[in-house]
Amino acid sequence: MTRAPVIARISMSAVSIIASAGVWAHHSYAAYDMTKTLKAAATVKEFYWGAPHSSANFVILGPGGKQQSLTLQGGAPATMMKQGLSPRDIRKGMKVEITWHPLRSGEPGGTLATIKFEDGRVFGDNEFGNVAPAATP
Repeated sequence: MTRAPVIARISMSAVSIIASAGVWAHHSYAAYDMTKTLKAAATVKEFYWGAPHSSANFVILGPGGKQQSLTLQGGAPATMMKQGLSPRDIRKGMKVEITWHPLRSGEPGGTLATIKFEDGRVFGDNEFGNVAPAATP
């Protein structure tokens, strides 16, 4: 077998993978009310760094000052890494300030807009333009 057909097959495979990457990465934010941004002081309960999106479970003070568990979808690892974050940056027990777009259903949860660390660093999930300004009250 000559090299030309092998190179052609490899090239076609690469083009197919690249062309389909957008389809794999795309999904809807229809479950979230992107017109609302909520804010809370939180403690990280667990954090999952994974594709296509990360997720985190936080403990916040809910209505009546009761502790409430809140699970938020986060950004893709590549988006987070572009802002200088790594999996080690979000650890269980950390105190953070978060903003998020809530679920339309009214259940606790949503999609992460910003996370502010105690050292002042702020990560904004700007993967699909759903980032809230860091100064959201």
